[in-house]
Amino acid sequence: MGIDLSTITKEITFKRTGVLFTKNNVSGKRGTLTVGNVSFETIERGGNYVSLPTGKFLLTMTKDKSRGQVFIVQPEGKYGHEVPAEGGGKAGIMIHSADTPDDLTGCLAPGKTFDAASNTLLQSSEAMTDIFTFFGGFGETKLAGWIVVE
Repeated sequence: MGIDLSTITKEITFKRTGVLFTKNNVSGKRGTLTVGNVSFETIERGGNYVSLPTGKFLLTMTKDKSRGQVFIVQPEGKYGHEVPAEGGGKAGIMIHSADTPDDLTGCLAPGKTFDAASNTLLQSSEAMTDIFTFFGGFGETKLAGWIVVE
C-alpha cells in the first residue's frame, strides 16, 4: 500500500533572485525561500554545479552524517527533480544549513539574513529549525511536503 500524496499539503516556494556573488573564490547565487508567511534568504553554489530545475518536488527529512538534519529533494520519479549526477544516476540535492557557497555542491541553504558586505549567509541553522517546525518537526525519513521552484 502506497502513501497517499494528497495528504501531504504543506509546501515551500523557492525563487532565484539572479544576484550572484563570490566568497572564498567560489561563486554563489542568491534566492528566497518562502515558508508559510516567512521568507528566508538562500544561497546555492554557482558555476557548473547542479541545481534544482523549475517544478514541484517531494521533500523527505533525514540525518546526514556530515550536514546533520536535512531535507532531501526527491531525485527520481513523478515528483523527482531528475537532475543527472556527474557519476551517473540522479543528483542528491538537499536543503541544509551552510554559510558560504563553498559549503555546497548543488544543494540549497536557507538563512535568516544575508550579509552582503561579507557575502555570508547568517543564521542558517536557525532557519532550518524554523522550516522543520513549519513541517511539524523533524522526523527521520519523514515525508515532509513539497518544494515549488519558480
